[in-house]
Amino acid sequence: MKRAALLALSLFVLIADQATKYLARISLAHVPPRHFGILTLLYTENRGAFLSLGSNFPESVRTAVFDIVVGIGLAVATVVLLRGKLQRGDDIAVAAIIGGGIGNLIDRLRFEGRVTDFLYLAAGPLLLSWMFARRTVHQ
Repeated sequence: MKRAALLALSLFVLIADQATKYLARISLAHVPPRHFGILTLLYTENRGAFLSLGSNFPESVRTAVFDIVVGIGLAVATVVLLRGKLQRGDDIAVAAIIGGGIGNLIDRLRFEGRVTDFLYLAAGPLLLSWMFARRTVHQ
């Protein structure tokens, strides 16, 4: 894809990310989860990464990893994307990752290190692993 189209895709993903998180904060924050088969709308604020990994790190470590390292990673990904060296399909994926990553970085800067999450997908063995990890952490 052309660079302008890839940047537009990143911007679209960023806007969609922030808009849906805004809607989640105003409509899901104070209501019980809403179940739709394997998909559940469940408002949460995540201090970690995927599956809350790193949420128990000290504040300074979380800031270093999730703000600084991720920011550098997003900058590098943007440079790689703009150089046009990626295969078709990979460039689209990287553009979407950049948009979502910037959205999460914005959340962390705006909301004291927390990212708004609201989609919970029951994903078979992955779900069981996450549930087991949560149970052992909270006992």
